[in-house]
Amino acid sequence: MDRIAKMASQPLARVGWWLGMGNALVAVLLCTATFLNLDATWDTDHARAAEVADNLAHSVSIELAAELRLVDNALVSVGQRLPVNAGADPHSAAALLNTAIREQAPLVPFVAAIRFASVDGAVGADSTGGPPIRIGDRAYFQRVLQSDGPVLSDPLVSRVLSEWCVILARRVVGPDGQVRGVVYAVLVARHFSTLFSKLALGDGGVIALRTQDFKLVARHAVGSPPSTDGMGQSHVSPELRAASRQYPAFGRYTSKEGQDKVERLYAYRAVPGFPLVLVAGLSSEQYVVAPWKAAAWRHWGFTALVMLLVLGGSVYVHVQHVRAREAAQYTARLARQQALMIENEWVGMLRVRQRRIEWLNQAAARILGHNRTVLLEASTRVLYPDQQAFEAIGEEGYRALRERGGFHTQVLMRTGNDARIWVDLSGTALSEDESVWMLVDIDGLKHSEAHAHHLALHDALTGLANRRSFDDQLRHALERAGQTGQGLAVCYMDLDGFKAINDRFGHDAGDAVLYQVGERLAAQVRASDLVARLGGDEFALVLAGAAEPAEVEPILQRCLEALHAAFPLPDGTPVQIGSSVGVAFGTTRADTPHGLLAAADAAMYAAKRAGKGRIVFAPGRATADAA
Repeated sequence: MDRIAKMASQPLARVGWWLGMGNALVAVLLCTATFLNLDATWDTDHARAAEVADNLAHSVSIELAAELRLVDNALVSVGQRLPVNAGADPHSAAALLNTAIREQAPLVPFVAAIRFASVDGAVGADSTGGPPIRIGDRAYFQRVLQSDGPVLSDPLVSRVLSEWCVILARRVVGPDGQVRGVVYAVLVARHFSTLFSKLALGDGGVIALRTQDFKLVARHAVGSPPSTDGMGQSHVSPELRAASRQYPAFGRYTSKEGQDKVERLYAYRAVPGFPLVLVAGLSSEQYVVAPWKAAAWRHWGFTALVMLLVLGGSVYVHVQHVRAREAAQYTARLARQQALMIENEWVGMLRVRQRRIEWLNQAAARILGHNRTVLLEASTRVLYPDQQAFEAIGEEGYRALRERGGFHTQVLMRTGNDARIWVDLSGTALSEDESVWMLVDIDGLKHSEAHAHHLALHDALTGLANRRSFDDQLRHALERAGQTGQGLAVCYMDLDGFKAINDRFGHDAGDAVLYQVGERLAAQVRASDLVARLGGDEFALVLAGAAEPAEVEPILQRCLEALHAAFPLPDGTPVQIGSSVGVAFGTTRADTPHGLLAAADAAMYAAKRAGKGRIVFAPGRATADAA
């Protein structure tokens, strides 16, 4: 109070100068803190939106790859039914092929047609029973005759369906090594567009499927009617071309492509095993700009309110100074008002000289969980969990104060009960050895971010590791195996009979079964092993320290037995499924996650072809060549 009375007796110009400096300091501190916080919020929102787009592109590309593999399996099965004798009766051969096609068509209901064409291009078997056609003049026909694997055509208009489609084809080779013809499936673009329309893209979202040279196969834009504009054309943004040249398999970019010129955050993913690229775009306005604007209004509104309160208090002091006899009383009242602003509930403030606390408000004491009197004159070392953190702030923070006059970071601090709390820390230099620091409790926000990180790495249905987490953990496991010389086994599991449960009882029942499958698999493996759901009814295991079939067979047999037991549906109905397992071993740094998983996947399909419900081990080791 004496200090305030003394200030009241000083000349008006000097009092005005001090008040102006005080207001300027408060404004600088508040504006700096607000600007830094909003800048961090923009980066966080942008990164989160890009992650959402990438996860969307990744999951949809995996789903498309699974569909195309089902179609390819159906084509292989049809080709195996061709008569062994090249001179067999054409009518008998056509009957056998038509029977095989009719058997496979229900397994891939999203395929518009499955057909067989002889080497001259004449179609002799057709799942739709359509009119006779010839495909010998199609570009993909000559390519598939020269290829040993599946061939995917460029987008084209079907002569029978009069719709845009792509063709997945395989050549059929007889026992004598002679090419007998081509079996192919017609996938209409409308199927992909319908699949995309079920995705949650938000307002202005868009998703497109393109070939590797960016020819448009299918596209869906939220709020726009279905259209065939641009089908088969490769008009894409320069940003996509530039990103794909540098990162062909996956990537992110921002662009205003399309007729609407809406800025979107894009992510693209190559469809595993097929020459296709999935591109997903989310509106920047909805996912980044709008949330940031709302946060900016809140933050700047609060800052403006505090600054107006401080300014009003300062004007009040100046007016009271003119009234000499009442100066002390009015100034004391102003001091109390300012104290109310400083002693707020949300922003902690400390004044530090030579790393010792000279002053702090109640909010700082509450956030840090210390008694206010204990912290006064104490070293700031008591606020940090360890000496290393204390020295890091001392080196980085005080260097920034000397060079730029300010410092901002997010740091773990120690509370009075030795707990840890995340704090948004901003510092401003007052002099060479004195500074002011502002603390904001962001512990809840950090835990929310950790929870979001957990959701990004775990399957939402089963709680198991998802494909992204599985790839990361498998890569680390391979690095450890290369360092220690111990092996590991990658097991690819696909449920047998699961589709029938989905078709008969619905997706809710299927989800209940998948959840129980995850629980049973996790219960059968060791604590050092990894169980993941890759998507659909496909699961994967990483068994550490295993280099031989004898070391993993007991564990996998337990898993198969656990899955063979009946699964109760939500209504109590018991159902049964099985599983086919493919296993690949990795032992050195030469092995790659993709190569091991591909080898295990191939072994799993071999198990299915061998009769399902069994374990098949991949021959040799899956190295980078297998990828």
